Amino acid sequence: MHEVQMKIRRGCIGIVILLMAVLLFIVQKWHAVFKTVVRIPLLGWLVEYNISPSDFYTPLDEVPLQVGSLKLEFICKYRGRHEIQIRGIDSMLLWESNVGMNIVIRNDNGRILYKKATANSQVLGGTNAMYNYCYGIFNVPDDVPLETKIIAEITCYGEVTELLRHFPNAKIVAIKAFDK
Repeated sequence: MHEVQMKIRRGCIGIVILLMAVLLFIVQKWHAVFKTVVRIPLLGWLVEYNISPSDFYTPLDEVPLQVGSLKLEFICKYRGRHEIQIRGIDSMLLWESNVGMNIVIRNDNGRILYKKATANSQVLGGTNAMYNYCYGIFNVPDDVPLETKIIAEITCYGEVTELLRHFPNAKIVAIKAFDK
């Protein structure tokens, strides 16, 4: 009887070790598993909303807001909605930005993938009492390919100085956004 209990105990320990190894693999490679799971209807939305990878909503690139031309360079790691925004807005003081933005997104070869001109934007809610102004929405891989170097050429005009007077930490960012 004692031998049977020892075999069962060893078997249970083996199963626990195997499950822990699988779990560790999934945690370490969650971004890869996530990319597959989110493509499953309904389940994908639930996973994206509740257990997205830690870098899912991290800005892909950012630069301080300024008048004139600037450039963002980034690679889109995840499928879905991405945005070009002005961030660093810590109140709803200015409902409208009165800042215009022309956006041209090109691949590494210079081919235009996305183009958008927006003369103004309204403040949108964010997290932790931070807000943003959205200027461009593009989808990966429909508009812009996955895992490819992207160059966004941006020209800002209008009341940029006024916006910076109220929000000196304002930045232009390229970021993955929640898929609505």
